[in-house]
Amino acid sequence: MRKILLLALATFFLAFTSSAQLPDGSIAPDWTFTDINGNSHTLYDDLDAGKTVIIDVMATWCGPCWSYAQTGALEDLWADHGPDGTDDLRIYMFEADDATNQADLEGTGANTTGDWISITPYPIIDNDGINGPYAIGYYPTIYTICPSRVLVESGQASAADHWSYIDDNCAAATESLDAGILAYLGETATCSGGDYIPSVRIQNLSASGTPLTACDINTYVDGTLNNTYNWTGSLDLYDFEDVTLPAITGISGAFNVECEVVYAGDTGTDNNSVSADVILGPEGDNNLTLEIQLDNWPDETTWEIEDASGTIIASGGPYTGQNDALIFETITAAAIECHKVTFFDSFGDGFYATQWGAPIDGYFKLTDSQGTVLAESQLQEEWEERTDVFGVASNIGIEDINALTHLNVFPNPATNNMTVNFSLDTDSQVSFEVFNLLGERVYVSAQDNFVGNNSVTIDVSNLTSGMYTLNMIVDGDYTTTKVTVTK
Repeated sequence: MRKILLLALATFFLAFTSSAQLPDGSIAPDWTFTDINGNSHTLYDDLDAGKTVIIDVMATWCGPCWSYAQTGALEDLWADHGPDGTDDLRIYMFEADDATNQADLEGTGANTTGDWISITPYPIIDNDGINGPYAIGYYPTIYTICPSRVLVESGQASAADHWSYIDDNCAAATESLDAGILAYLGETATCSGGDYIPSVRIQNLSASGTPLTACDINTYVDGTLNNTYNWTGSLDLYDFEDVTLPAITGISGAFNVECEVVYAGDTGTDNNSVSADVILGPEGDNNLTLEIQLDNWPDETTWEIEDASGTIIASGGPYTGQNDALIFETITAAAIECHKVTFFDSFGDGFYATQWGAPIDGYFKLTDSQGTVLAESQLQEEWEERTDVFGVASNIGIEDINALTHLNVFPNPATNNMTVNFSLDTDSQVSFEVFNLLGERVYVSAQDNFVGNNSVTIDVSNLTSGMYTLNMIVDGDYTTTKVTVTK
């Protein structure tokens, strides 16, 4: 709710600077909706007929939506390429705010910028059901969807620029027999010594309507044939399937992987192959520390770490109520093998909170016991889900692991008091100290014994605004983090 309200104020710049909520190259989800005149429309029916589809997702109160509509760009496209023109384009306007009504569309309601019906010659669908499948985060969001079902966020482009993209990228199937590879789906990072699993999305583009029932998929590593996979199935025109290919074994360094589809009688060879560069993820020991600087909406954040078999060995979140808190989680990986850490943000903007007026942006950093960075996010990244690959190459032994299993510092920034929540799995001597940027110690606590779950309050009321270093000392081992004091 907080972000959709801010969007009403911020859409002037968000419409031009935010990244697409569905990444370019995604497969458009199918939908069936009824327009305000009672006519039913199904996306895949249009695509299967060889039409390109543009959807304009907007709200009647949205100023930039109204300004774009008045340019006439989509109206001109409709006239030139819609049913009364070349008949290879369909356009739909979605009023996607469920708080608006017919009066708002007509320009007579309380939440409107004008009479939308009078300036919109193509179908208007008053239904917020498009928001979820298409992950709409701002208005207007304008997608162009090719007959192949692949979409791109085309945005508030001119009629000429819209059509230029469609003309270059959205041709309907023309070859009698044509099997193509739409995308490479495998990870772009792996671990030394492990197995690597390539994956591709294949599609039937045979204009003759002949179902695709069998083809070969060759996998090349650095230009050398590694294996051939015999695929069988049944795909009608424009249908697609994600195919997991045989593992590439004996990985020892970065490599290029290329996948090629081979189909008897195929005359559309320009879409037969795709390639990707695969790097090796960093390696460390099995004693892991996950540092998470939460943003102002910590209930959106969850994460998980999984091993090579796909088993989740650790997870966390949502962190409801811990706004802007600094979290430390410790994890012990049991196996020496490849692992993945995945972070999820339910809204889709990662930790990029300052764009909504919040005081700080968040981040995460995963390190081993030696401080080796295995995965980390960058400030002001936007993502709904992101995965990093890393290898566990050694065990340090349970006797070497610090007793600290959880650390949480909040609020951060703090004004008067800062609370440190922590967990210890053995009885340990603990103390705290704070240093300013000049290296001067400005706070120190007495040493005390702790075990289990604990909470300690640090008085920072006498400190000036600025950044400080907080050291937590557990049986002589230091855990260090940055904290901020504001007045």
